[in-house]
Amino acid sequence: MKKAFITGPTGNIGSHLVQYLTDHNVDFTAGSRSIESQHYPTTTIDFENTNSLIKAFEGHELLFLLAPDSEQSHQWIENALVAAKKVGIKYVVRSSGIGANPNSKYFVFNELGKIEEQVKDSGINYTIVQPNSFFQNFATFQNQTVKNGSVFLPHEQATISYVDARDVALAIAHIIKDPSKHVNKSYVITGPKAISNQELLNEIGSAIGKEVNYVPVSDGDTASTFRQYHMPEHNIKQLISLYQADRAGETNFVSDDFENITGQKPRDAFNFASDYRQYWLD
Repeated sequence: MKKAFITGPTGNIGSHLVQYLTDHNVDFTAGSRSIESQHYPTTTIDFENTNSLIKAFEGHELLFLLAPDSEQSHQWIENALVAAKKVGIKYVVRSSGIGANPNSKYFVFNELGKIEEQVKDSGINYTIVQPNSFFQNFATFQNQTVKNGSVFLPHEQATISYVDARDVALAIAHIIKDPSKHVNKSYVITGPKAISNQELLNEIGSAIGKEVNYVPVSDGDTASTFRQYHMPEHNIKQLISLYQADRAGETNFVSDDFENITGQKPRDAFNFASDYRQYWLD
């Protein structure tokens, strides 16, 4: 594949994606609103400014498209697609989310589905990747609660086929290296099996040598906690709707798309907990 442009290079997926691409000598530029000097080419972009995107995308043929979750996401994606068409981008790889459907009753799935429709309607060849929730959320978002020994989430006894963000990035890297095999296709990327929060926390506990318990809480209590940390209401609405979908069994299925794309088995909770144990020991 000729030169790729990577948005979101410092996030859960992007940070691993740029490393995979670098390791395999893929020619790319990474762009974000604010980016420090890296060992790969970088530039700044502003999703609110189409002209800045046009300038950044020039000279590239493939766009990995991942914008921040916001009330403005639809407009930002539209700006990126307009810029991509303007400069002749030939291929878009969009990182979406499991369950994405513009007709879904779940707010987060509905939002993601509408963005997927924007990509499909752009007229540019595309691949859409729909990952399940990341194991890594327990090393970042839930890091302190894991350290404290109790993780509070409104999943009740739901099981979820959590996926390792490194595997999502690896699948995307394979697509970027040879997109001709994946034209106008959508893939769901999951872990190897659906597990409960307590099962995941048992693996983490074994890795760090302490007991970590899952404590079910209500949606309302969860939303109140998010507000204490000044999370935007749009993002709270997204997460609460995701938890509702999780409880309804919408995210407990397993897909073999990762193995079909990469030829590898996805990492499981044991792999994740072993590799990330230092996050909970610092």
